Amino acid sequence: GYAGVFAPGATEADILTVGVVPDHRGKGIAKALMALITDWAIAQGSTAMMLEVKIDNVDAIGLYESLGYLKLNIRNNYFGAGLDAQVMRLELS
Repeated sequence: GYAGVFAPGATEADILTVGVVPDHRGKGIAKALMALITDWAIAQGSTAMMLEVKIDNVDAIGLYESLGYLKLNIRNNYFGAGLDAQVMRLELS
């Protein structure tokens, strides 16, 4: 699996990507990666995490919701024509 996050000293970290090879999905790898990048963002001084996910990626949205992410809004055509994104946010404590 892999993950990328951008936290340029700001209070809000932006998750750029999270992915797991299809043969290894469903084993908790994405959840572990999310924990690692969240811990890293906190260490950088972030107080919130933001991400965009394709609105039809129900598995990813379910993972993010299970971690406490809240749906904020929809960004139309974010991933290309007809590919909308769900914007989600997690407040860090």
